[in-house]
Order: sequence, then structure tokens, then C-alpha cells
Amino acid sequence: MGSKAIRTCIACNTEKYKDELLRFVIVDGQLVFDLKQKLEGRGCYLCFSKECFKKSTKKRLFQKHLKSNILEDISFFALCKNVRETYKRYIYTLLRVNIISKNIVEGIFKVKEALKEEKAFLCLFPSDVSKNSKDKLTNLIIRKKVPFYMLDDKKTVAINIHRPIRGAYAVLDKKLANVMIEKLEKIKQIKKWI
Repeated sequence: MGSKAIRTCIACNTEKYKDELLRFVIVDGQLVFDLKQKLEGRGCYLCFSKECFKKSTKKRLFQKHLKSNILEDISFFALCKNVRETYKRYIYTLLRVNIISKNIVEGIFKVKEALKEEKAFLCLFPSDVSKNSKDKLTNLIIRKKVPFYMLDDKKTVAINIHRPIRGAYAVLDKKLANVMIEKLEKIKQIKKWI
């Protein structure tokens, strides 16, 4: 259960529970998206909407609300990239930690097994997975009604999770899958905005 504290979006002035808003702080003179809302310092909040992102950058609302003269102007594109990259790093951290703890399996064969045994709640593919590998799993994923998402290319994924290159990943924990889906949907939404 999230925090019940109420905060106000700097762009639309809508009051919401703080865990429904994105928090931003200044770290070393740079605007930082505080995903877990735990960084020290003065923060400001923003709705997850294209309109609020645009208004906050166009009207320099971060500088105003964070009371910072050192903060450079931030463009709509830069703000979107900042948030998207933070979500991607979080997804990679979840992948890395949960492969080790066996909540995620990696590799086409293990993912196929997890799907057949109905243990998979989410499937992830690198963007450059071979058509043959993807085809082996796609029908099974559709039949089992398991959501799936595309990640970066295999090499980028491998580097970010500190693991060998793999063609697929399956999340075996439902709660973890739901957390990842929420973040992956936000990444997907931001990609549509820019």
C-alpha cells in the first residue's frame, strides 16, 4: 500500500496521492526523476501525462517549484528521455535481481517450459531476437494469454543485467510481473509521445 500523502502536480495543479505522481528533485544541478520517491531534497510532482510534461517544460515549472537558478532549461524530449531511461534501468535491475532469485527464467527453452507449465506471467524479448526464436514462443504466448514486451537489443539487455545474451525471459512471480508491466506500459506510452 502506497503513501496516503497528497501532493499537487506542478503543471495542472491536480491533487493526487503522491504515489500516483512522478517526483523530481535536483541532484548535482540536474533534474532527476525520483522513481522511488526517496531521494533527499526539495521535490516537485508531475502527473504522468503528455500535457503535464509539455506544460512543465514550456513554462519552466521545475525551476520555479524547485527554486533553482542552477537548473538548466529542460526540453519536453529531455524530460521524456529522463523518465523513460529511469524506468528502463529499474526494469533491468528487476531482471538482474530476479534471475538470481529464480523469479525469472532466461533463454528460449526455459521460457517455453515455463509457458507450457503455465508458470509464466510475463514474457520479455530483446528487440533483435531472431524470427525463428520468437515464432517458437509467440503461438504459445497467445494461447496462454501471457503479456509480452520487447526490450532493447540482446547486447544492451545483457550488459544492463550483467548476464549472458539470451533470446527471451519469463517472469514467474505474478506480483513482480504486474510491477514490471506497469513500468513497461509507461515506457511504451512515453515512446508514443516523442
